[in-house]
Amino acid sequence: MRRLTLLPLLCAALVGCAADDAQDSPSSTQTDSSGVTIVHSMRPSWPEGAGWQLAAEPTLRIGEEEGAAEYLFSRVRGARIVDDTVLVVADGGSNQLRFFDLTGRFRFSVGREGQGPGEFEYLYGLPHCYSDSIVAADISDRLSVFTKSGEFVRVLQMYGTPERQISPYQFACGLEGIAAVNGWGSAMTDDENLFFVSHSHVYVGSLTDQAMVDLGEFIASERWATQSGGVVRGNRPHPFGRQTRLAVGGGEVYVGTSESHEVMVFDTDGTLQRLIRWDGVDLTLSAEVANTYYEWEVQRAPAAMQAAMRGDFRDMPLPGTRPSFSELMIDHAGNLWAREFNPIRDAPQRWIVFDDSGAWLGRMTLPSRLTTLEVFDDRIVGVERDDLDVERVVVYELLK
Repeated sequence: MRRLTLLPLLCAALVGCAADDAQDSPSSTQTDSSGVTIVHSMRPSWPEGAGWQLAAEPTLRIGEEEGAAEYLFSRVRGARIVDDTVLVVADGGSNQLRFFDLTGRFRFSVGREGQGPGEFEYLYGLPHCYSDSIVAADISDRLSVFTKSGEFVRVLQMYGTPERQISPYQFACGLEGIAAVNGWGSAMTDDENLFFVSHSHVYVGSLTDQAMVDLGEFIASERWATQSGGVVRGNRPHPFGRQTRLAVGGGEVYVGTSESHEVMVFDTDGTLQRLIRWDGVDLTLSAEVANTYYEWEVQRAPAAMQAAMRGDFRDMPLPGTRPSFSELMIDHAGNLWAREFNPIRDAPQRWIVFDDSGAWLGRMTLPSRLTTLEVFDDRIVGVERDDLDVERVVVYELLK
């Protein structure tokens, strides 16, 4: 029973699940500082209990537990609607792009495992780089471009600069063909507690132009190392570590280090245009909250692994603060979505939504088992997992 009580405690502590305090009127300000617009929101503009909502049931659901192979998904890495006629699903398990009509009927698939044109070594993403064609990302750092009818067009490779290619850690693309990327970076560590802070430059440029602009150096990720007998045996992202998140839309690049409630907005020439700031929850990370999370993870593990996990968590260094958000996204209307940080995978998702000027509109809560992949003005495309982890691609109506 204790496992059931941990989630509400963590939700309240990490993302402020209690309702926002009532306000007489929403408030945000815009000021100018040396040519940079600073948008500061003190509270959301949506009235209490109002705002956007997800429909109770999807208008389209594709995927089966058993049946024809084209409807069985494994490791869905992306799904998007192209030209309002075709739904394309990137299935990582088969290294295929599967094409469906908007009634959910399978039409055809392209791609397979391989290194040739239109093939994938490891299909891992479907970035939204163009409005009328499909771009699929491969682990070999290739971007394969297809028409909406599935014809292979070309391969693009746009990571870093012509002089220095980088292995991408974060990659974001906009429908105008503008992309932003950062690398894994160089790690700096405190040898006493084995807490790593990796830094990397963020680059932006056109997918068809090798000239790229360096936006500067930012945190890539915060990681922790585990050791055995005094020997480091590896490192991984710290569950409360910060990572720089990227989003691209409207010809602008959004960069957030998640160190604070702030997102930087750059032009494609590298000029800082806006700072989006909001009054969010206190980011101080207490040992009580961290220990509650650790116990939640331990309870999810097989009994034979729990003692070892408790030992790893006991030795894990604890940062003083936690991230503000864990994901950034631009919808088709130009609104910015920032997913509030919560390390609990079973918790409902809380997204903060800003309008195209950067003013805070409000929050949207989405189901924990829904991975949001694309947001239109009137619908959301995503992938759901049921209790058996069966994946289904879904389209929900977005009620405004």
